[in-house]
Amino acid sequence: MQRLKSILLKNPDILMLHQTPGILKEDFQGDENIREIIEASTPTLVFCGHFHWEQPLLELVNKTQVLNVDSRVVVLLNHLKL
Repeated sequence: MQRLKSILLKNPDILMLHQTPGILKEDFQGDENIREIIEASTPTLVFCGHFHWEQPLLELVNKTQVLNVDSRVVVLLNHLKL
């Protein structure tokens, strides 16, 4: 958990995790400790897997969006013209 905290201190735009942050009372299976750490940081976009969620996208209280890509494909494109 210390490594996750130190990474989040760098304010990443995207965070990729194997383990899923969870909200068990709302039926989003995963690790509630990971969710608490993410919610204590600045908002980011989290890609994760490990547990299947019927609804793949969740927004945490700190406005972090969590996309559970379990059995899904995500394609990221950069449309910025420099």
